[in-house]
Amino acid sequence: MEPEILRADPAYRKKVIILVGVILAGGFLALLLAMPWAEAKLQSAEPELAFKVVKTVYMLLMLPLLFICILMFRMAKKSLKELQFPPSGTRVIKDMPIHRDAEAQKRAMMVIVFAGLILLFGAASTLLMFKLTS
Repeated sequence: MEPEILRADPAYRKKVIILVGVILAGGFLALLLAMPWAEAKLQSAEPELAFKVVKTVYMLLMLPLLFICILMFRMAKKSLKELQFPPSGTRVIKDMPIHRDAEAQKRAMMVIVFAGLILLFGAASTLLMFKLTS
């Protein structure tokens, strides 16, 4: 029996590609513009103030990771509840086979483990940053 396929949504794919491109271009542009200014400010500042600024920026950079992990946990929870992966109502950018029952549970658990590892490494790097700059 051939697996059931969840078809890609071309409009959604286009939207995701544009969004990722805008985010990457915006981030790159922000780095190009902000780095000389930030470097000058941090070199002229007191070390304690410089460390405080670096810590704040680092924490802000960790927020998107937290958001992505929350989305991953929510998707995995829905998948475990429905015993279907990807869960119903999910839009995808590439055709995907739909897995059910034990296979869906296995894939949902892999998503949970991966999201947990991202959170763990994000938290560990943040704690390390605070430890090194204290």
